[in-house]
Amino acid sequence: MTDTIVNGLFSLMGVLLGSVLSLVGIFVSKRMARTRQDMYEVCDQVAAYWILEDMMAKHIEALEGNSRAVKTIKEDFRSRVFDNKGIRPRMTEAEAIRFKKKI
Repeated sequence: MTDTIVNGLFSLMGVLLGSVLSLVGIFVSKRMARTRQDMYEVCDQVAAYWILEDMMAKHIEALEGNSRAVKTIKEDFRSRVFDNKGIRPRMTEAEAIRFKKKI
């Protein structure tokens, strides 16, 4: 009789442990999928801001009558961002797209 009870308890504990591990696995996989999606969106945002920066620099160059090069305008604004926030953009549009393909 006690052998049956002990075997039943071990079976119950095994089922419970398996269920818990299954739930943890589901939670982790959903979290990873959400993180992957967030990383896709971040890569798209980085690429979009590089395109925007290029468009704005060309527009500023035209407004200033071509007195400064587009590259100089970009560097000036990147320096301002670094001075204000301490962040210097380094990932280029191409790097963002390459990183997105790796994900």
